[in-house]
Amino acid sequence: MLMKEEIVKIILKGVFTKNSVKCSEYFFNKVNIGKINFTGYGFFVDIVNTSEVTLNKDKLSALFKVNFDQQDIGAILWIDSINKWTLEVYTYEEEWPNDVAHIKLNFK
Repeated sequence: MLMKEEIVKIILKGVFTKNSVKCSEYFFNKVNIGKINFTGYGFFVDIVNTSEVTLNKDKLSALFKVNFDQQDIGAILWIDSINKWTLEVYTYEEEWPNDVAHIKLNFK
C-alpha cells in the first residue's frame, strides 16, 4: 500500500507534467508535505517548497484517469506564494478509496 505522501508526490508530478513544469527528483526531496486533510471525496494538503523552483501562475490544474477503479480525479495546485502551495485532489462521484496499492495517472 502506498503512503499518503507518496500519492501526493505522484499527483504533484502529474500536475507539473501536464502543465509543462520541469522538476527533478531533487525538487521532490525539497518539498515538505503537510497534514493531508481528507474530505471523503478527495483531500487538501499544504506543501512548503524549499527548492529553487518557482511557479509564476496562481494555479496549475490537471484532469486524470487513475487506475484504481478507472475513475476520474482532478487536481489543482493553488500557488499561495513562492514557498507555500495547496494541492487539492478530488473525485467527481466516487469516494476516495481507503487503500491504494498503486496509482498510475493517465492524462485526459
